[in-house]
Formats: sequence, structure tokens, C-alpha cells
Amino acid sequence: MIAINQAPAPYTPSNNPIIGSFSSDNAAISIFRLQVLASDNSVFTNLRLYTSPDNRLSSFIDLSGISKNTVDYQLLPSANITDNAADMVQAYELVIIEKLYTDNGIINCTTTVTNLYYTWKGS
Repeated sequence: MIAINQAPAPYTPSNNPIIGSFSSDNAAISIFRLQVLASDNSVFTNLRLYTSPDNRLSSFIDLSGISKNTVDYQLLPSANITDNAADMVQAYELVIIEKLYTDNGIINCTTTVTNLYYTWKGS
């Protein structure tokens, strides 16, 4: 089973650390596969997270490098006091998959899907 030890903050500027930490209770854990999905389920990225040498059951990641590439921070000149800036805040969720060693090779095991998190260009 996958445990989320540290979830990203619900709202985080993209230039700040966006840390996620995950662990497994299965000693046969090989890697975690992490998918970062937009709120419309389009894929931002697929990653392999290897376990730590000092703790074979856990892994962590800083998502700020990924989130910096997904937010649009440009406001175009306008005479309007308020303009729609829908692309300035990006919603995303994490899909975490345990990949286990077995006699038949590496297989998918438990999958966990997180709530939505939000990021925008800033510090």
C-alpha cells in the first residue's frame, strides 16, 4: 500500500519547492511510477522515482521544475481592469503506482490518486 508522507501544499507558487514524499509497506518495492496529470487528465509528465538508498521503502520529488513549465505568466496589455487569466493557475493531480519485484519481473501493484493541487508563476 502507498502512503503519502508529505503531500504538496494545496496552493504553491511554481518557483517554490513543491515536495512530495511517498512510501510503500511492501518490501518488494522496485520503483514508484509518478504521473503528473492536469485537471483535464492530460499528462504533464511520467516519472520513475527510485527508492532512497537509506530507506528502501520511500522516495521523494520536488515538482517545482515540472510546474514551472506548465504555467503561463504573461498578461497581455489591455484597457480592461480585469481580464481572464485562466492559464495563470494550473491544477494538477498525482497518480502514484507501486512497481514490485516478482518472480515474473516487475509488475504494477497499488495505485493512489491524489486530490487536485494548484500552482502559478511566482515565488
